[in-house]
Amino acid sequence: MSFLFHDSGESAALQILFSGEQSVATTFGLGLASDTLTEADRVSDILGEPYGTESGYSRQLLAVGATDFTVSPTAPSWQAAMSAVTFTASGANMGTVNRWFLTDEGLSGELGGSANLYASGDVSPARTINDGDSLALTAYLQLK
Repeated sequence: MSFLFHDSGESAALQILFSGEQSVATTFGLGLASDTLTEADRVSDILGEPYGTESGYSRQLLAVGATDFTVSPTAPSWQAAMSAVTFTASGANMGTVNRWFLTDEGLSGELGGSANLYASGDVSPARTINDGDSLALTAYLQLK
């Protein structure tokens, strides 16, 4: 599975670690989309998030800490594994998704605002999530 660290997420992480210009979020939102994202994209650039489909879709909240994020060495680098989450369509189809994304915006909506888009990765193969279907997802980030 390939993934991107997005510019706004890289900037936020460095500001949190070294300048204090931003604070650590207490929760992150893991979402789905049908989109091709670039490193420069922000949350507001994400297209195809299944909001408004009456499908029961919402971003899944992950709490900062050892419960929802596990950091471990994976030679020759380090990896952060997010807790497994399940997206289930209820009442309508979510449609086809090909990307997961991680934002510090949590559940606050599809428009993006000033949230940081930290990372995104492939849902491979792309999945069509019809009413009653579920997609179980565990996302990983790795620094090299």
